[in-house]
Amino acid sequence: MTCDGGSTIGGGPNYIWYKDYSNVYNGKSYTIQRARISHSGSYRCQTSTGEISDPARLDVSNGWVILQTPLYVYEGDDINIRCHHRLIYLEEQTRFYKDNSVITDWTENAVLQIGNVDGTTAGTYRCEKLINGIRFFPRDTVSVSVEELFTIPIIEVTRHLVFTKENLTVNCETRLPPARQNTQLRFAFYREGRIVQNFSINDIYEVYNVQLEHSGKYSCEVETKDGRVRKRSEERLLQIEEFFSYPNITVTSDLIVEGDPMTLTCDTTLNPHTDPTEVQFAFYRDGREVQGFMSSNRYEVQSANLEDSGNYTCEVKTSINTSMRRSCGLYINIQASDNEHSPEGEVNYAAFDMTSRPQSLMPKDNGSNVVYTEVNSKANGQVKDAQETSDTSNNIYQNIGSRR
Repeated sequence: MTCDGGSTIGGGPNYIWYKDYSNVYNGKSYTIQRARISHSGSYRCQTSTGEISDPARLDVSNGWVILQTPLYVYEGDDINIRCHHRLIYLEEQTRFYKDNSVITDWTENAVLQIGNVDGTTAGTYRCEKLINGIRFFPRDTVSVSVEELFTIPIIEVTRHLVFTKENLTVNCETRLPPARQNTQLRFAFYREGRIVQNFSINDIYEVYNVQLEHSGKYSCEVETKDGRVRKRSEERLLQIEEFFSYPNITVTSDLIVEGDPMTLTCDTTLNPHTDPTEVQFAFYRDGREVQGFMSSNRYEVQSANLEDSGNYTCEVKTSINTSMRRSCGLYINIQASDNEHSPEGEVNYAAFDMTSRPQSLMPKDNGSNVVYTEVNSKANGQVKDAQETSDTSNNIYQNIGSRR
């Protein structure tokens, strides 16, 4: 019997063997030279680190025929079940049974070989031998159980809640038994049934700067290096969430006159799991920043000027810059105030709609430098500069400005 595992610490024995809780030997391997019935019992080994093995049952029989099976049988193993007899006799034929049913014909091979075992291999076995023409059976049947090589994998996510532009880490967790800790496994990951990471020794799937399209049902699959044993996890729904919706920029009034106060507001809907203190706002005019990021979602101008006109946008971000979104543009045109005069030499024109027929004619030219505009009725809506007219015209001419 051999004890695997543990490490050497200092001097003294590295391994200790126990039989039915009594110390029987010190060393890595324990060999019984001439087995007796008294050697039957439950054996364990302990390493210098204090680790102790599972018990191994040894039965020594004085019967003519015994059935020998492996101590541990795991999924995917190749096992030999041996029908052994006393060596002083020559065997002739052997036959094996499982659950009281014959599973092999008489054969000269005393070993039953089973490859790539699975759960169907488990059962109660016995054998029958022909020795010198006499049929011999072991006194007892032997129960063979098949243990899991590794547990059914489980999908685990490092964080319960994942927002857009964060990093996503998905783990595929499974466990190997102590006796098979050195078994090499390979892992694959799926989203909505489609593979997103092929088989490799990496049991982690990572996505950087995740987007909403990374949402879905995730699963993983684990297999041995030779592919004999393969198991798949259940699906787990992972929903990528947003810190906030796309912002919407609004202004206090549709009409802002020069000198009026102006307030722009950047509105967004926060995720229920988002702390409002984590969100900051900034404002831009024609792509240039007019107010940097701060907790307030308002941009205020106490007295608007004509140069405040432009295309405004706002931007929202988290305080740690993991998510950032910008609104659509809002064009604001600041109107000139009514008491502002036109510059010298500039001519202002005005057009008026008439609801009745004209009642007067254009005044006579008194020699001053006067500019006139033609005001038409609804039936005649064209506007033109007036330079001359006749008494029979249906048009009205208004003095709207003068050159200074």
